[in-house]
Amino acid sequence: MKEALKYLAGGVLGALLGMGGMYLALDAASDEAVAKSAVGTEPGGSGEEAQDADASAATDPEEGSARETGGEDAPEEAGGETPSPEDAKRIEALAKENERLLQEVESLRERMETDQAPPKRSPGIYRFGLGEDTPAFDKADWKNLSKHMMALSEALPGFLEARLKGEQPSEEDIKMVTKNNAPLAQFAMSVQEEVEGANANGSFTHPAVMANLIRMALVDTELPLTENQEISLRALGEAWSAEWERTKQGFTENTLPLRKTVEEVDAKLRFLYGAKNILTPAQKDLLFDPETEGRRQIDLLSPALVYIFWQPVGARTRQALEENLLKTLFQTAGLSGADRSASAWVVSRWVDEIPFCLEAVADHSLDFICPRVDQIQAGARAQLRAMERIASSGQLTPEEAESLRKVTLVLSPRLLKG
Repeated sequence: MKEALKYLAGGVLGALLGMGGMYLALDAASDEAVAKSAVGTEPGGSGEEAQDADASAATDPEEGSARETGGEDAPEEAGGETPSPEDAKRIEALAKENERLLQEVESLRERMETDQAPPKRSPGIYRFGLGEDTPAFDKADWKNLSKHMMALSEALPGFLEARLKGEQPSEEDIKMVTKNNAPLAQFAMSVQEEVEGANANGSFTHPAVMANLIRMALVDTELPLTENQEISLRALGEAWSAEWERTKQGFTENTLPLRKTVEEVDAKLRFLYGAKNILTPAQKDLLFDPETEGRRQIDLLSPALVYIFWQPVGARTRQALEENLLKTLFQTAGLSGADRSASAWVVSRWVDEIPFCLEAVADHSLDFICPRVDQIQAGARAQLRAMERIASSGQLTPEEAESLRKVTLVLSPRLLKG
């Protein structure tokens, strides 16, 4: 019996380790063990009871002979005589052991069902804007993720600065970026089906993710959120979720994909600005660097990360800038052969709507390669208006206009020095 129980325990351990088929093995093993116990082929009592049974058989030759040979007297003796006190005790012990084994099997089954169930959710984790079925999100190690986020935030500026200068980043910066970016990217990919966003980075910048990262990062720096801050951040997240649902209800089949992304970033920015207002100056200093805050690719708390499909467009003169901008837009839409001359006025207006783009910057500067999110947003809105004007102007075929409407690449025009 001990061996049978060991096998049962092994079945549970196998399930915990994720071994295929162990649940079926558990059922088979438990049923076999109970059956053996019920017919008395493997007594489950103490060692002394087993020895008594052997001794009884040895001192009763006739009874032993009948059982061994299967003689005619065996059935009559088994069913027709009152059991001896010793037999009655053994039957009672077997019945109790049988009941105990049934309870053990049920207990093991319950434990296995618990082990296979989704992980329990911590009551302190922010979940606003999420559905119920989020196993990958529920398994997130927020403490570890926040450490990687903070470490990567420290390494990225030096890494990108060297790249912008055409230099090779230090081995230490390369190591730090590689080491800390991988877990964050893996998390973003793992929750993409559960956490809404334009892409994997959209999932990563979801306010529930950002709130959990902010919360745990502050715990690690010994400036944790107060109870009132926790309540305020949760209320802010719920308000964002309700607002975003209303925004999505306004989308139609004619809404441009790029407009949906711009609206997503806008809503996330409002949440982030609200979250910053909840923090103390000391907490904000730990999380945000004025030199890099809001910059694409550098600020890991900024929804600027959503713009995976983004490209800077530069030139030394305004005329060249407008020509490059329109050419890049048409190429992106697959309209390289289309006549662009009728759209010249549109692109000129596009540039007029983002006046800061005429403030010349160096082509290797952060302002050109890693602009701030508010500048990207301003350029994206101007681009949307330009796309809609061109698509509805009648200068393109219906098929060409549809191709233009599907463009999701954000173009950021900027005048360059020199």
